[in-house]
Amino acid sequence: MFQRDYILRMIEEMGMVLVRLREIILGRTSNRHHVEGEIQKALQGIGFDFEIARIADADTLERMVAPAGEVEPARAWLIAESFYLEGLEAQLDGRRDDATSAFSKALRLYRFVAPDALLPTGFAEAIERIREIEQRMSDLDAQ
Repeated sequence: MFQRDYILRMIEEMGMVLVRLREIILGRTSNRHHVEGEIQKALQGIGFDFEIARIADADTLERMVAPAGEVEPARAWLIAESFYLEGLEAQLDGRRDDATSAFSKALRLYRFVAPDALLPTGFAEAIERIREIEQRMSDLDAQ
């Protein structure tokens, strides 16, 4: 019980880092390297290697998120949000291919999070992010 509470607190803290990072990206007050570093640090906090996830194919990524087959919604959200942020930064920076790749991975992971999953306060609903990413990908296709 204590360990699970600790892990959930860590996930919530990392989630708050990503919420603030989204604001920074949208405000264009940082650069690509800072964003990448912050994402990597956040995911290291939950024992997830974002560098490997970036190069993983879709099936491997799914196994990384749910190694035993069962998804921990908050952890999956955190990883999906990281890909979303990377895609958002790439899109705003004009790196279309990088944005598309990151958004595709984020979509796949957000779809793991059940609509009724209990997420920590401040986490956007997965369906909300899915809609936003689909719109952003449509915008990228129209360019």
